[in-house]
Formats: sequence, C-alpha cells, structure tokens
Amino acid sequence: MESKYSELYDKFKKLGQGHVFNDLDLVPEDQVGHFLETCTTMPVEDILNNYREAVAISETMHSSKIVPAESYLRIDNFSDDEVKSLWSSGLQALASRRVAPILLGGGVGSRLQFPHPKAMFKPGLLSQKTLLQLQIERVMRLWEIATGGPGHTSEIPFIVMINPQARDDWLQFFKETNCCGYPHTSIYSFFQGMYPAVDLDGKIILTAPGKLALNPNGNGDIYESLERPLYKVVKKVCDGADVYEFEESGVNTITFLQDRVDIVHIFGVDNILNKVADPIALGVLLRENLNILNKTVDKVDPEENVGVYALRDNCPTFLEYSEISSEQANSRDATTNRLLFGQANIVNHFLCTSFLQQVVQQR
Repeated sequence: MESKYSELYDKFKKLGQGHVFNDLDLVPEDQVGHFLETCTTMPVEDILNNYREAVAISETMHSSKIVPAESYLRIDNFSDDEVKSLWSSGLQALASRRVAPILLGGGVGSRLQFPHPKAMFKPGLLSQKTLLQLQIERVMRLWEIATGGPGHTSEIPFIVMINPQARDDWLQFFKETNCCGYPHTSIYSFFQGMYPAVDLDGKIILTAPGKLALNPNGNGDIYESLERPLYKVVKKVCDGADVYEFEESGVNTITFLQDRVDIVHIFGVDNILNKVADPIALGVLLRENLNILNKTVDKVDPEENVGVYALRDNCPTFLEYSEISSEQANSRDATTNRLLFGQANIVNHFLCTSFLQQVVQQR
C-alpha cells in the first residue's frame, strides 16, 4: 500500500477493520485509488459507534419500561367550528409560504417488484398516476385554495430526499413527467447517505476485494442528510431537447429551511391517502404552540403489522410490531375499548424548523 495510505490502514486496523484492505492486489489498479479515497472519507468511527449503540439498545430493550403514549388529540373530538378554524389557520401558513413538504423518497420498490424509486410507482389507478404525482397534485391544489383559485403557480418548496444511487432515475422521471406539473423552480433535493453494512460482529462487509457493501442509510438518515448540500432541479435545453440536472443551491438543506420556512411536513411516499401539508394538522401545531406533531391512525386489529407510538422509560418513541408482546398488543382501555398500543406510526411528522435545527446541531 502506498505510504500516503499507511495512516489510513493503521486507523482501520486499530478499529478492528484491517480486513477491509485484504486482497487489494486482486483489484484492478485503476479501481484501487477510488476505493482508498472512499475509505478515507468514510466516517468509520461514527459507523462503529452507531453499531455499538444499536447493540446496546437491543440488549437493554427487554428491560425498558414500555407504556402507552398518552399525549394525543383525536380529530373526531373536535367541533365543526374548531376544524374550520384549524383549517383556516393552516391555509394561512401555506399562503404565507411558511411550510415545506419533505418527501422521504429514498426507498426502492423491491417488495413491489419495481426496480425504481417507489415515488415513481403506479398503484393501478385508472389515471395511471404515480405516487409522487398524487402527492404533488395535492400540494398544488392546496396552494390554489390558499391563494384564491386556479392559475397560481405553486411557490411552496417541495423537497425530496433521494437515494444517490437513483439520481439518474429521478432526473429521467422529472424529464418524462415535467416534474409532475410542479414548477421545477420550486422542487429541491438532498441526498441520503450511503453507509457500508456491518455484520453481527461489527465488521465492515465487502462484496468482493475492494468493494464495500454500501446501502442507503434509511429514513433515519434525514438528520445527517439535512446538513448536506441542497440541490435545485434545473431545466435546460440541449440540442433542442429538455434536460434536467441537479445543481447545488449554495447552502445546506437545514440552512435553506431555517431561512425560508417555519414548518416542515416530513412524510413517506408509500401512503397513497396522505394529506400533504394537511392544513388541520398545521393548525393544531400552531394553536398548541408545538415543536413537533405526529399524525397517527388507530390500528384496526391487535395483530396488525405496524409500528406504534409509545413511551420507553418515559421518553416518546415508536415500537416496531415485533417489539410488542401479544399481551400488550391486545390490551385495551377499560372506558373506550380502544387498543392501548393502537396509535400506528404512518411516517407523518410536522416539525418547527427551529426545533429541527436544534436536533440536527445536537447530533
């Protein structure tokens, strides 16, 4: 190994990851440099710390005190006048450009046997619209309602977290759909992190000599990703044809949000019924002066395979369905007969940007 990389090797070896550099003599010479540079920029200490933290949480999980979530409001308890007031307040926030939807669009539709990002999936509607098209049209319609009718071009920034491996897919999709009719000047993207997989012993996995087993870092990567550059979607003409590109905006995503909006709505692409930038939820957040609001729906069955909100050692959390015992899953409120662990996590989160910035900075 070249002397300039000897320090890198020593660092990995000290962390128990020296195997990463095994058999580099089998790797084509023109690929070795790229591999070593990738290892140089890899936050290996953070990766191993995350692994140890995950193991520690797993080992203490069964000794944690788990109780049902208590602090929630039910919309069916609101009066008609209350709903109208909340709706109006939420629309005012939208009209003032104080809200930005953030779509967690990193996932690929593998379980749907769809080889592209799930946002591009057509769920079988007669209209042949994709999941993203449905979400975007709801934002455009809200903007029309909030600003007084059709003909108003949406100025709400629509932000998508993208898997960097799907970069070309997204650009092609934007081209083919003309950004689903949304003004491209209001669409922004930031890229999800790619991290090497580790085995149960905390060893970084390689698929072959000089090839890391890289994977997208999941929706939880959003906090770290918000500190990465924000990209504008730019439309250009090349040889008479439209070409879409990602162009750096000059700021990171969290700075853009802090400067431009007060509230973000973070949501998953999977939910075809999702009310993007729901004015009623926005109204509740503003009225109650909350930093964060999570929308939830009732589980329809105790054994339904969905994560739920709860308190773990008095801290708000959500539990995967595999973490709940059968006794907990079936326990009900004596008065209402509702499931005590029945508030399903549907990946629907409203946050004040000032609070979100604090979370990002404290990581």
